[in-house]
Amino acid sequence: MEKAQFHYDRGNRFKAEGRFDEAIAEYLKAIEINPNLAEARNNLGILYKNKSQYWAAIEEYQKAVEINPNLDEAHDNLGIVYLDMHLYEKAVAAFQNAIQINSQNPRVHNNLGVAYDKKGDYEKALKEYEKALKIDPNMGEAWYNLGVVHGLLGIFEKSIECLKKAMNLDYIDDQTHFNMALSYKNMGLIDEAIEEYKKAIELDPNFSEAHYNLGILYNKKGNKAEALVELEEFVKLTGQQI
Repeated sequence: MEKAQFHYDRGNRFKAEGRFDEAIAEYLKAIEINPNLAEARNNLGILYKNKSQYWAAIEEYQKAVEINPNLDEAHDNLGIVYLDMHLYEKAVAAFQNAIQINSQNPRVHNNLGVAYDKKGDYEKALKEYEKALKIDPNMGEAWYNLGVVHGLLGIFEKSIECLKKAMNLDYIDDQTHFNMALSYKNMGLIDEAIEEYKKAIELDPNFSEAHYNLGILYNKKGNKAEALVELEEFVKLTGQQI
């Protein structure tokens, strides 16, 4: 057993150093010696998932929770793989299992919210994001997700408020600005929406949908030249005709 622990610790060191193939080899050695080393199987699953070997990752996570049903991290990781595979019902079940073991992990509540969101259960998603933020009010990703869901539910002022909180916590990317723009547009605040689309495009010049939406708003304001530039960029990026 001490030898299994040696290989497990060595795998952890290689994993931390980014030497992932060597880490996999060490975890496999550890499991060969002690097949019931749940933590090694969980870490092996993480590395398989990172290599997009999803079914191999699922197998390791499932073995980990069979060995140690209270290993909440393995349940959470299993849910993340199911999310990536668009198996949302299975993802919900895995995250719920993790929460039954540890209800105070904000990341798992956020992940469960994402799974509900993907299923179109926006009210359930909203509740999970709020639970995550009650535990960790500084979780920028949860503020972002909450803002998006409020937008999908048509609560646009609340959407903007949440997205601004995400930005204040340095959770800023092209999608944050894009979703801000959508809410501003739906509130009739066209100038504010234009500015947010421009910020989204600044972060990702190939964001075709932002170019299209920006072009439509320019056209609505009568800025024909600017509209043409954005719509031509959309056609260039997508090959679609307008």
